[in-house]
Amino acid sequence: MKVTGSILLALFVIVGGYWICSTQSHNEIAIYENVIEQSNKPSPAQDISHQDSSNVDKTVQGENPEILNNTPINPPEERYSAELQWIEMVEDKNLSAIDTMHHLQPMLSHSEAVLRLAAVNAISGYKHSEINHPLIDVLYDPNPVIRATVVESLSMQMNDSMIAYIEPALYDPNLQVRIAAIWAIAELESEQGVYALAALLSDQNDDIRLNAVAALGEIGRETSMHYLNNLRHDSEERIRRNVAAILDEIAIDF
Repeated sequence: MKVTGSILLALFVIVGGYWICSTQSHNEIAIYENVIEQSNKPSPAQDISHQDSSNVDKTVQGENPEILNNTPINPPEERYSAELQWIEMVEDKNLSAIDTMHHLQPMLSHSEAVLRLAAVNAISGYKHSEINHPLIDVLYDPNPVIRATVVESLSMQMNDSMIAYIEPALYDPNLQVRIAAIWAIAELESEQGVYALAALLSDQNDDIRLNAVAALGEIGRETSMHYLNNLRHDSEERIRRNVAAILDEIAIDF
């Protein structure tokens, strides 16, 4: 009987000990899982817009320098809105060409392209020798849109002497600047311009050749006919067709 009691006591101690250990173990697991859950919750500074974690970009900003360098910034129009408004105000005042140039010339060399372009557009509305040289300096601007705009602006001066400054733009690295220069020279309708454009009739770029053909037709001088006649049998069908149409039109005029 004593043995049976001892055995029962021993079993009770074992079961009790197991229950205590098991309960403690479950409590520790629950606490650990709670810590994991809390650590996995995004902090207020983190992006919580993604519902599916598999779609979240795992790259940490700050570890990748390319991400830092490509951080979005406000467009130039917003960052320089005050300067743009000031340029517009100067333009709206209808000042003399000299006064306008005095106010806006510093903007022609500004570090921001949007301001340089705005200044060029504001100045180009004037026909005055005072604005020619500041604009000529901008012909070598690193931005092709500004270079093309300056080329067009110089042609608006309706001064044949501008051809010498525009002509280098016929060989600009940018196609649109080259085309702008072609039509700027055509706008001046000068004999000198015919010779400048004739050199492009053998250009390797067919777009340049087509525009040169059309520009020579626009000038419409007898000298143009001489150069265009040489292209009647050109290997490029578009060139032949345009040349034939232009020569017929010029012949009617003469």
